[in-house]
Amino acid sequence: MRNTVILLLMFVLNLINHPGSAQIYPYSHYSSKQGLVNSSVYSIMQDHKGFMWFGTENGLSKFDGINFTNYSQEELGISTIITSLTERDSAHMYIGTRGEGIFLFNYESGSTSKINKTPMRMCSELQLHGNKIHSIHPFNLLETLNLKDSTSNIIPVPENNAPVDIIKTQNGEFIIGTSKGLYRLENNELHKIAIEGFGDISAFSTFEEQDGSLLIAGENAIYSLRNNKISVVKQLFKNTSSRIFNLLRDKRNNIWFSVWGNNDLFMITGNNVVNVSEKMGLNKGTIATIYSDRAGNIWVSILGKGIFLFANIDMRMYPETPDFQNTSIHAIIQPDEKWMIFGTNDGLVTLDQSLNTSTSVKFFPDYFEFVKDLALVDSSTLLVATSEQRLNGKLSDELNVSGTPFKVRYIVCNTIFTGNQFIYSGGWNNNVQLNDKNTFLPAGELTDIFEAQNAADVRIRDVSIDKNENLWIAGQHGLCIIDREKRKWFPEGEFQNTDIADLNWINDSTAALLSAKGFYLLTMQQTPPYAKVKSFTELKKPSCLLFFNENEYLAGTGTGLLYHINNESIWLKPDDGLLSETINDIYYDQKTNKIWIASSEGFMEMNPDAIRNIANTTIPINDIQIWYGDRQIHAHENMEVPFGGHTLSIKLSAFYFANASRIQYQYQLNDEPWVTLSQGKIEFAAAGYGTYLIKVRAGISNGKWGPEKIISLQIAPPFYRTWWFYLLTFAGFLFIVFFFIKKQISLAEKKQLEKNRIEQKLVELQQKALAGNLNPHFVFNSLNSIQHFINSHQPEEANDYLAKFSRLMRMHLNAADKSFIPVQEEINRLEYYLSLEQMRFGDKLQWKINLDRENGLTEIEIPNMIIQPFVENAIWHGIMPSEKNGQVILNFRKMADGTVVIEIIDNGVGVELPLKEKKNGHQSKGMKLIQERLQLLDPSSNAFFTIENANPGTRIRLQLTPKMYRLASNSSPLPH
Repeated sequence: MRNTVILLLMFVLNLINHPGSAQIYPYSHYSSKQGLVNSSVYSIMQDHKGFMWFGTENGLSKFDGINFTNYSQEELGISTIITSLTERDSAHMYIGTRGEGIFLFNYESGSTSKINKTPMRMCSELQLHGNKIHSIHPFNLLETLNLKDSTSNIIPVPENNAPVDIIKTQNGEFIIGTSKGLYRLENNELHKIAIEGFGDISAFSTFEEQDGSLLIAGENAIYSLRNNKISVVKQLFKNTSSRIFNLLRDKRNNIWFSVWGNNDLFMITGNNVVNVSEKMGLNKGTIATIYSDRAGNIWVSILGKGIFLFANIDMRMYPETPDFQNTSIHAIIQPDEKWMIFGTNDGLVTLDQSLNTSTSVKFFPDYFEFVKDLALVDSSTLLVATSEQRLNGKLSDELNVSGTPFKVRYIVCNTIFTGNQFIYSGGWNNNVQLNDKNTFLPAGELTDIFEAQNAADVRIRDVSIDKNENLWIAGQHGLCIIDREKRKWFPEGEFQNTDIADLNWINDSTAALLSAKGFYLLTMQQTPPYAKVKSFTELKKPSCLLFFNENEYLAGTGTGLLYHINNESIWLKPDDGLLSETINDIYYDQKTNKIWIASSEGFMEMNPDAIRNIANTTIPINDIQIWYGDRQIHAHENMEVPFGGHTLSIKLSAFYFANASRIQYQYQLNDEPWVTLSQGKIEFAAAGYGTYLIKVRAGISNGKWGPEKIISLQIAPPFYRTWWFYLLTFAGFLFIVFFFIKKQISLAEKKQLEKNRIEQKLVELQQKALAGNLNPHFVFNSLNSIQHFINSHQPEEANDYLAKFSRLMRMHLNAADKSFIPVQEEINRLEYYLSLEQMRFGDKLQWKINLDRENGLTEIEIPNMIIQPFVENAIWHGIMPSEKNGQVILNFRKMADGTVVIEIIDNGVGVELPLKEKKNGHQSKGMKLIQERLQLLDPSSNAFFTIENANPGTRIRLQLTPKMYRLASNSSPLPH
């Protein structure tokens, strides 16, 4: 927790005219009570990210402005005091110790490893030099540690001399301050720097300025070394012998140092030397180190007391003390460059700026001197408006303020104003009293200023005169302007019939009226009603206003100080260095560029640039830590992590040590609206996969936002959301669909094959039945022929015919149960059949069979009984009806595409005559069965056989596709 402490040093021994030194500086105090590992801090360092590190006598502390992260001696493996800290790189720092040497500390793991193999003494200061580390043991020795072999050696120092301080300059030189001058360290040797007029003067502390010159702290003096010429910056403590240490110049050009022996903290500001320890009431304590961070904040460690942070050096506070208890300040006035006078709730306070001493002034111990307002009559006379009614409304006699050149007069009124001729005092009864400015005698009264109902008790809040000598009167019922003819005018505006608390002139033509709701800007006019509303600014209960110009102003309220510039506003609170939230009055001294602020807890001074700096402060985000579940992701561009369904956490760190509680953070996810965070932690619970483009920034509350940083994080999709998974799934789906379709097709084909098999079987049975029908007819004709040969006494012919007939019948019976028979076997059977028919018809019938033995025609089997029916038709319906001798020719050949062509050619009567003799619609049953059987074997074929005229005769052409026959050695059809 940040503990803002204000220790008080203004002592007032009595209530009347007792001076004291009350000026203090706002600061923050951190000790073990606030979380520091130990209150004795020996070393301070700010790392590259902005974290502050403190080396103590009992471990190490890391500080982000709000919380401490501590590393005990046991965790570090160090059993002694940490005397120095130096950063090596972005991941490590060196720790110097008392007596144990140098350790390397890992930021991420918090672990240490000892560097030196040989013993080393106290390492109070460390400076990196390539593969070396130089270390100082003040007033004792200078050591160098070689990082290559981890050995150390002592660098010789001239006799009767002792090293005290070491710095590394901007040009890479190492300057050693000793008890007898300055030395340059080169090649592990000391070479004295010859400086005219410096000689053997002690150099206890050295600080390099931005221009490369050196500040040197000696004994009782601070020097400046520029272009090898020495000059005295400040001579100090002439009557004592004081060694000056911890020399530092801050960004405000103040010089800080401590003194060996009395251990006080000092600051040189301008020509003044301020004992900060005395003003802060810090008592005595050993100051170990003074450190300035990159923002210009000053950190001071006092052994046993912790760390003191001075972040608002441009502010001076004069708070309540045991002898200065009436510190509710209501009015401020500046008689001259030396003095400031403040009106309190019970008397006055004068401040001598040259001596920074304040004095409480009270003239009526028995009265309650509530000071309402202050005004100057001349350079030495002060008017005090008070609510003490026992003064009977008259001006008091002049009262001298001892120790000052001023005289005061008290008057009972609510507000007071001095013009060129009169003193105007506004009261509580709708009136303004006039007194002569020279004689202080009554000079008249303005009554019934506001004419509204119940206006008799209207309180007059403020009185002023414009450049045209019109009198402006602000009160509880609005604004009244009285011109030189004493005519009253009431400019139009919502402020009329409203309680106007104060009237301020921005310039000679623009005035500001304060009300409970805000303030109005009025432009002065040359003609009645002499003013016109220009603008209104809403602000809750402002108590005072200070305009630098129309676009820049300060507004005091009961809840803090508002600074506004160019449409931007920022609130200042006690954590920013204010004494109190309740601001009663503001005064600006243009000559010294100082702002004086009156509050309920005292008064304070500040440079307006201090407020402007706060308003213009932008803080960057210095550290980003990203966690996805338990896995830490190091921030870099285009980060990618696998999906795990974890919480995505982002920890942001920004630093504003002046008031860390004001730090705010914002983030924007994928161009969505900005989200404001009071703490720098972003969490996305169960973060889904996808791209996280996160913009982050930090700023102080009511202030400006710092630069944006972009975090680009890709959470890879789970395997079931990847393109290859979709592809595999789609491929698997296609495979399943393909397999299903193929299965269905296969089932359909099997069903079709089964159907074809059944139909083929049926056709075969039908064909067999047909063959059975044909056989009796053929047998009957054959028996008639045999009978004819016997009756005609031709026994040899009858015997031969009977033998052939018997052979044919055996062949027919053997093939009756076969669906396919070899081509040669079919030809043999046809030869027997034609021979029998030729014996029967004699010269009437001639026949011939032509077989093309190429292309493997003799190696196939063709469907049984598909040729003989056509041969029978050729004989019986072609040749027999013809009057001339007939001839039947059978041609067997195989085409290049695998089709087997069988032709039956006769020279009979042709096609037309047999068709005429047939009944209409009649079709040969044998030919129909052959066609159906061939179609079952190859459903895709539509040309099984053709019948055409051969001129003379008939040509029948059978075409057997590869599906209609098969190899003689295989029971399955030939592949196709």
